[in-house]
Amino acid sequence: MTPADITQFNARLERAAKEFQDFARAFVQTRLGDLEGVTLRTLATADNRGYATLPEHVRALINEECLLPPGGWHQMFGRGIEIQDTSFAMREAGNIMLLQLTHDEMMHWGFGDCGVYQFWISPENLARRNWSAAQITFEMG
Repeated sequence: MTPADITQFNARLERAAKEFQDFARAFVQTRLGDLEGVTLRTLATADNRGYATLPEHVRALINEECLLPPGGWHQMFGRGIEIQDTSFAMREAGNIMLLQLTHDEMMHWGFGDCGVYQFWISPENLARRNWSAAQITFEMG
């Protein structure tokens, strides 16, 4: 975009932020930098054709720096991330963590302020494969 295009685009974003704030404030990006980030994440997680439109140095950076979520990881079983002691309490009660899903921009998952969903089950229900007894917890940093 030319500097004039950027100026005009920013003016339209500013207008949209003012005029549509009550309708879409949480869903519409109103800053150019935010739109750039959304565009890059969308292309980075697109099909092969979309991903290939990114410059090679951007693809290399994504492959080196962005394959794992920041500050935590998705996992099956194990201890899980401790944020607000819920994970500790579930383990102390004898439960087993089945799955942990964390905030992950590359997956377009925004769980609060880098939150974590964890799925738990008691050993008895696990042995019976009673998946309806699984519990979910959410911790937010």
